[in-house]
Amino acid sequence: MRTAQRSALAAVAVIAVVSSASVSSSPTFASWLEHEWAAASVGVVDCATPEGVFTSQGEGALLGGDLLGVDLADVAEARGMLVTNDSAAATPHPGTAAPAGPDAWANPLDVVALRAAEVSLGQLLQLPLNNATGVLSQYGRADIDGRSTGASGLVSDSGAIATAPGNEASAFAELSVTKLLDGVNAGTGDALADVTDVTLETGAVAASASLDACAAAFEGETRAVTRQYLASTLATEVESPTVGALGGGAAGTLAALTSAVDGVAGNGGVVNSITGGVTALLSGLLTDGLGLGTPTATVTTTIDPVSVSALSQFLTEGYSDPEGIVSVAPGTGSVRVDTVALLSAAYPDVYTDGLNGLPPNTELLIDATIVSKLTTALSSAVSAWLAEVQRLLDAVLDAVKVNAAVTVPVRLCLVGCVNAGSISATVSASLGALLSGTVKAPVNTGGLLGAVLGMLLDPLVDAVVGPLTNGLGLIVGKAVHAVLAPVAVLPNLTTALNALIGAVSGVFKGLYLNGVLSIRVNNQSGMPGAPPEWSSLPAGRYDVSALRIGVLDARDSVLTLHLARGSVGPNCSVASGCLTRSG
Repeated sequence: MRTAQRSALAAVAVIAVVSSASVSSSPTFASWLEHEWAAASVGVVDCATPEGVFTSQGEGALLGGDLLGVDLADVAEARGMLVTNDSAAATPHPGTAAPAGPDAWANPLDVVALRAAEVSLGQLLQLPLNNATGVLSQYGRADIDGRSTGASGLVSDSGAIATAPGNEASAFAELSVTKLLDGVNAGTGDALADVTDVTLETGAVAASASLDACAAAFEGETRAVTRQYLASTLATEVESPTVGALGGGAAGTLAALTSAVDGVAGNGGVVNSITGGVTALLSGLLTDGLGLGTPTATVTTTIDPVSVSALSQFLTEGYSDPEGIVSVAPGTGSVRVDTVALLSAAYPDVYTDGLNGLPPNTELLIDATIVSKLTTALSSAVSAWLAEVQRLLDAVLDAVKVNAAVTVPVRLCLVGCVNAGSISATVSASLGALLSGTVKAPVNTGGLLGAVLGMLLDPLVDAVVGPLTNGLGLIVGKAVHAVLAPVAVLPNLTTALNALIGAVSGVFKGLYLNGVLSIRVNNQSGMPGAPPEWSSLPAGRYDVSALRIGVLDARDSVLTLHLARGSVGPNCSVASGCLTRSG
């Protein structure tokens, strides 16, 4: 169709019908009607003829909006790429931009310069986080035949979106929500209870808009305008002291267990439990004039550094729920909520492509179902984490090294009872091994008197050595475990868990559900729900942005940030002025 419009009509640039009436002649872009004749001199302009040239413009800007009175368009380091064509030649703004084809220029974002500009933004916005210079670009194209393109973000040299979801560069921008709210006195104290900071983090973004003004004349705007976007990741990070309460409870349990292990050596109850167990084990086993005196025992325990290190390391590592919605970082005291995972879990039939493929001006995070899913995910993550902490505590307990020695006096009772020496046994193993009952205790009978040993060796070995060898380890293990096991149990952390859930869900309820913070994707001018700040755009201009973040939209105190914006038009014909479709 375009070829026919741009060339076939050249043969009929002007068709005149003579009439008795005196009328003026001016070319239009009206569709030619085969059986309709007008009593006037009518010109049908072909886009390929000199009368079909256009003024046009295309602009790409990675950043736009207003942050506490700072117009991002005025931040030189973040300046976009605007190309205008006056029907004679295309001109880039800034003039230092790199050529990117006929009537096209690109202005890659200077990462080093932009990071230096963060000071002028009051540290409200930090970007680009993990992107090299040249990865993110701003592109504009405008030619005389009415075609223009504006694109920004992860775009190619031709202004097309350069990557598919899942293959993007990493984190792009961080916006300090807390500082923004403080700056406008939002009065969100309840929403930020037990919260020290809220940050929005975005991944790769891109947007591209294209307009063919000639095609718009013949086919309509819907077929002549193309707007696309890419939004890869979006996360809300909440810093709260409630995160530390969980880790503190676990660390406190480990400290208490370590102290209890150190105290076993002086614990008379453990010694009494061991000697009582040995007495019960050997009671009634010695006959024919042999008897037992009161056993004595010594015991020491030491903590296992390897198992302690494993637990300590785990307490500093992050953890998440199975669906990857929330990630808790004890080291920084923060909870990161993955918006894509959250929305996909709450509405799997809607967010099949994450944040992409959504209708124009889609508002995110605005209903209670999402908060309910968030609460469930956070509870699941913490519950699994607590279970793993308890498992590691049990491992620390099982790995406690135990050394015990028992001495049992032997008495020879024929006419009277005399001391006949002693037998002794030792065990040295981990507490878990002792409790398994498989640890053998070496028994030493060298402390018995020689004469007695000679007469009674066989029955002594049969009666005493076997049970002591096989049973002492379990006796010692049970005695030590009875003292340490109660200490190795996590305290009830329900209060801490509820506080954490309340803090994180409170941010989503108080900010997103109440309209204090608005996040939209695929923002398009001229469409239902279009950003209010775009309401004054001139007719014939078409804008798109990947992400829009607004603060206090519901209170008419709009503070906005657009990430990855493309803009085209108005593209106007020299022959007839700004384009309007006829017929």
